[in-house]
Amino acid sequence: MRLTVNHAGWLLPALVVLVYWPSLDFPFQFDDYNVIVDQPAVQSLSAWWRSMPGIRPLLKLSYALNWALSPEPAAFRQVNIGLHGMNALMVWLLLSELARQRALPAIVPLLAAALFAVHPIQTEAVTYVCGRSVSLMAFFYLLSVLAWLHATRTGRTGLKLLSVLAFLGAFLSKETAIILPAALWLVSRLTTEVPARRPASPSVPMALAPRTSVRSVLSAYRWPLAVAAGALVFLLALPAYRDFLSISLAQRTPLDNLALQVDAIFTLTGNLLLPARMNADPGWSTTAQWDVLLAVRAMLLALLIGLAAWAFRQRSFAGFCVLWFFLHLAPTNSVLPRLDVVNDRQLYLAAIGAFAGFALIIWRTAHWLGSRLRTQPALACLGPTLLAALLGATMAGWAGWQTVKRNQVYRDEMSFWQDVTAKSPQNARAFNNLGYAYQLAGRPQEARAAYRRALALAPSLPQARWNLEVLPLEGMPADTTAGTSAGISAVTTADTPAGTTARTKGHTTAAPSPGRPSSAR
Repeated sequence: MRLTVNHAGWLLPALVVLVYWPSLDFPFQFDDYNVIVDQPAVQSLSAWWRSMPGIRPLLKLSYALNWALSPEPAAFRQVNIGLHGMNALMVWLLLSELARQRALPAIVPLLAAALFAVHPIQTEAVTYVCGRSVSLMAFFYLLSVLAWLHATRTGRTGLKLLSVLAFLGAFLSKETAIILPAALWLVSRLTTEVPARRPASPSVPMALAPRTSVRSVLSAYRWPLAVAAGALVFLLALPAYRDFLSISLAQRTPLDNLALQVDAIFTLTGNLLLPARMNADPGWSTTAQWDVLLAVRAMLLALLIGLAAWAFRQRSFAGFCVLWFFLHLAPTNSVLPRLDVVNDRQLYLAAIGAFAGFALIIWRTAHWLGSRLRTQPALACLGPTLLAALLGATMAGWAGWQTVKRNQVYRDEMSFWQDVTAKSPQNARAFNNLGYAYQLAGRPQEARAAYRRALALAPSLPQARWNLEVLPLEGMPADTTAGTSAGISAVTTADTPAGTTARTKGHTTAAPSPGRPSSAR
């Protein structure tokens, strides 16, 4: 059993392929058109080069290379599936090293990595093509953490150089990787023993004797910190990013933003536990009001983080899991305001902490059950490891099946927007896009009803009014092809950090609107 558990992680990429391969030929969706299909800058290497310098250059280079090989969505999705498979493998390797340092059984990292591989919360980073911004960043991010961890253990300078270069690759894929130095400290801290307190001098009580100086931390992480500082300078030197930052900061006050983010964190956590609630475009309000319930939630989050930090001082693996989760939500769900606060792919890296925590709970539950079953001769053979494997396999099997079901939402545009509007009946943008999907399918009556619903929710939405005015009575024009219908405007998002631009899909005549209103990604 030990040999199987210790080596089963190498099968995780195959598990990813098994779950995601049925969705390979599904079409592009939503942001994919704005970011890839209708974006000339990623449709050739020369065009990509001319568009530089810009935000997320490595991500856009991957799109350009993909397009050069094949512009079909299946080709893009193959790369996404491959990235997710490799990420699952690195999650297993990373957690295996951490578990070994904390004397945890090998089944814990295996179960955590299996959940990472097949949980439906990851579909937005895999099946949704433009979700590659997260999975590509995570590939370099996890590589950097692994290389740094092994460099710390072996003292090999080459591995530290690899870690720094991978950090640069992560940042050039998505700017949220800026928090990696904090993750390196978190991982390194977990793998070191709690230092003995220094003998107290007469003037310094033992309890107050310092264990680690700020100078030593800065020295130990000077290269990752230098990359992070250079990355910030690079971002602020880009006019597009400065525009994004000014627009983002103008969205709401810090106190109002805190209220919204507290609510968002509870929603995202709920999606982990109840994946049927997942929604590609939840259409959240950009404002929130403080009330008693929200204040209680904020205090619970603060208490949880405080307890985790206290436990982590003693190198608690559970404390590490909680801190990892909140650290990796921080770039998208903390200080910086966003137009669209909740997107499932924000959990891609953060969920590693949640899944590791789930795996730890499964192991401890199995250990408790195993101790009770020893007194039953017929069940004495069910040791803790086998029980944990059975419980974990059941949970992973359920999660994999939920992922297969969730992927079906992406099979066409009508399914995609029907799912969104069913879960967000007040989302005007979603109803406009559902009408657009109906119109592409030659179903004008359903399209008209969807457009009217969009206008009832948001009378100022110009795309819905324009689409309704040019809607044919009997269906689409004879020469219409998907994505190029005359005079139809669908609402998309842009692949900028806050989605501050929009694109026009299929305008062949002047329209009163610039295209799809954007959600903040």
